[in-house]
Amino acid sequence: MSARASAGRRRITAVLAVLAALGIDCSRRAAPAGEATAVPAAAGGVIAAGPEAGPAGREDAASSDAGVSSGAGQTTSTPAGPGDDAVLPPGASFRLEPIEQILLQAIGIAGDRIALLEWVHPSGVYGADVGRLTVRTVDAEAAVSRWYLGAPGRVLAVSAAEPVAAVGAGASVELFDLAAGERLGTLELGVEPTVLALAGVGAARLLLAAGADGKTRLLDATGTTLGTWELEGTTPTIIRAYTGEGTYHENILNDDPSWPVSLAISADGRYVAVGGSDSIVRLFDRDGGRSRELKFDWPYVEHRMMGGNPDLNEPRALRFSPDGGRLVAVHTHGEILSWSVADGSLERKVAGDCTGAEVQAVRRRWSDDPEAAPSAAPPTDDERAGCGGVLAAALSPDASVAATAVMAGLRARAVPSGRSIALRVGELPHDPIAFAGDGRVLLADLYGNLALWAPETDALQTLQTRGSGKGIVLLSDDGRILALDTEEGRVQWNVEARTRSGIFGEGHDGCAGTTSEDGTRQVLRAADGAVEVHDARSGERLRRVEAGPESRGVCLLSGNGTMLALAGPAETPPVPIRLIRIADGVETGVLGDLYHAQLSRDGSVLAAFDWQTPFTLYRTSDGAVLHAFDAARNGGGRPRALALAPDGSFAVWAEQDDDPEAMPIEARRPPVAHLVRMPLDGRSEPVVLLDADGWAEHAAVSPDGRRILLLLENGTLLRHDLDTGATVRAQGDDLMMPRDVRWLGDRPLLLLDCYYSVQLRRDDDAFTLLATLHAFEDGEWLVETADGGSVDGSPGAPGHVLTVLEDSADARRIIDGEPGWRLRYLEGLLQQVLAVPANAGPGR
Repeated sequence: MSARASAGRRRITAVLAVLAALGIDCSRRAAPAGEATAVPAAAGGVIAAGPEAGPAGREDAASSDAGVSSGAGQTTSTPAGPGDDAVLPPGASFRLEPIEQILLQAIGIAGDRIALLEWVHPSGVYGADVGRLTVRTVDAEAAVSRWYLGAPGRVLAVSAAEPVAAVGAGASVELFDLAAGERLGTLELGVEPTVLALAGVGAARLLLAAGADGKTRLLDATGTTLGTWELEGTTPTIIRAYTGEGTYHENILNDDPSWPVSLAISADGRYVAVGGSDSIVRLFDRDGGRSRELKFDWPYVEHRMMGGNPDLNEPRALRFSPDGGRLVAVHTHGEILSWSVADGSLERKVAGDCTGAEVQAVRRRWSDDPEAAPSAAPPTDDERAGCGGVLAAALSPDASVAATAVMAGLRARAVPSGRSIALRVGELPHDPIAFAGDGRVLLADLYGNLALWAPETDALQTLQTRGSGKGIVLLSDDGRILALDTEEGRVQWNVEARTRSGIFGEGHDGCAGTTSEDGTRQVLRAADGAVEVHDARSGERLRRVEAGPESRGVCLLSGNGTMLALAGPAETPPVPIRLIRIADGVETGVLGDLYHAQLSRDGSVLAAFDWQTPFTLYRTSDGAVLHAFDAARNGGGRPRALALAPDGSFAVWAEQDDDPEAMPIEARRPPVAHLVRMPLDGRSEPVVLLDADGWAEHAAVSPDGRRILLLLENGTLLRHDLDTGATVRAQGDDLMMPRDVRWLGDRPLLLLDCYYSVQLRRDDDAFTLLATLHAFEDGEWLVETADGGSVDGSPGAPGHVLTVLEDSADARRIIDGEPGWRLRYLEGLLQQVLAVPANAGPGR
């Protein structure tokens, strides 16, 4: 049986299993693998299943080999850029893993090609980072080519002579042609590389690699070692040895053998320069075997006795001039040094201190009023030195310009004169920086935000903006509206129509983007700071509320979208909470400073509590206090979690039995939480229902008010029936991740919010996991079945998954997510999972 047919059969089986778990009769015989079939849909119609049922515009994967090399325990790669027909090798089983986070490690640029060395972290798989080299162009954000590496890549070098990149991965270096999109080969080092440099072209290409063993090796294009150098001398270091709880520690001062931190090789391969951790540059002449230490005087401050790192002045960037006669070094304190290669003499030293004009620009940036004139006071020595401190550095290919990332932004100076070309202040990405062949500077940060800066015009071109990982998910009760929080703001999707509503509000604004649980109302922030409530489907503005900046702290919308609780404004803390009725805009009450405020679903009651203060229930129609209960005074513990009945008729919360941190170790007891129910009918004493074996984190009340959920810190999910007194418990590692739990409307389905994903579980006695919904910072989303048998999602979702290949020898390989996605895609999967009859009750 072919891999395509085998995958098709597995996919059909997985789909049938999901539908069966939902109680849907799928007893029809499945069609032979490789053929399309149809299974009954839960809400009418049919779902196409099988390998031919891909999303619109996606052709099924071809059956030829993708050129993925194998090796037991190795994670290798295949070129699989957009438009490529990368496929699965015959006979390989596979699974899809959503990507949780992508962190940029290093960058390089050659012509119009940008190389990004990334660490890709699969969702929920800790310690399993995957290395990836992504190549894109300056003008288009989409990847031109993409390779997955044998290990997380740490270092990258791009040649100034040809569009070739060297990537350190594991104990080897992999070479790639960025222009042709081809892997050129692998050079084995036998040790993890820490710094790389390239010189020469084609067969005359040379690789200079510093290893984790402290040695620097020179290899030719065939991988033959031409020379090895080891630094002499030591570097002052410090180790903190913690001796107990708190901040008690001892500082152990060491002088460790020095190690390489920067490298350079001359164009003809004769000279090798190694920048050491001890701030000394070593120059090696391969022809005569001579070596020189290029030292200079700089102020050293010993911080180790005070528990800090020593004030070293490492060479952050090295480059030979094109004729090989001069070596330029840029150091941490900002100095630019020009050395004669012939005799090792210092030709020119430029101090790192900023000019008076540069200090004034920095003052303007940090001023409370950037439009105001900066202070006329002369720059201090500390200001000059602090402005010039180097975070990252790069030298142009001809070694004529030094670009340094500084605390204020980006600084460019001429070499060897040190003349200031520009100081670009502002929030710029500056973790790694690299020079293009035409003199432009590529800037990046850890999260993959990219910009290109032209020194001659001081123009900055934003190339790519990307968040750090996943976005937060909110799914409406009817399953139609999916809201995702991104860095830029909130994105809404109509899942059925697969339409995206756009971005609302500002990123991380506590009010903009708030959506009611039923999906009917959306809170937005107007340009003037006012808060607006809109119909989530039509976009019609229903209410506008004048609000100050304090409202960014607390902004609550009741589950049915009828009541708004908004912070401020106030001249002094504490900030009051305003209660506003959406229907007519009437402000029904103003409450005091609240902690952990929560509205009942119908908006009739607001509860506020803190684990060290009494918890209070307010009536939102007039702001009156319904009940104030001090658990400690009534013999209880501190409140840990709170939930209100949908109609506001009662409250439930969990009490922590004691404060273990305040007790001697010998007196501490296992964590115990009491689940408490308080009817709001005038009775002052709560009804204690049951004890839970662990600290409670979250609580919820069912839509009919008959059942209570309690999620414990130890991974236990507990459901208690108020009518029968029956309690059901389930425990598992995957239940230790959620930070919230609720019923999905009146369906027997539970939503468990796991920060950047949502678990969809059946409300049966086992709390069966049906699917997981993932959201991403760019506003894309995907849903996968519990066994990974099927996936669905927005158009950009395939770019957020990895295809993990496993063969009979347990060899594990990673390729692009698109091939696996094509075989596992099932349109309308989320609707199938949610298509459960309303009011079915638990377990029915």
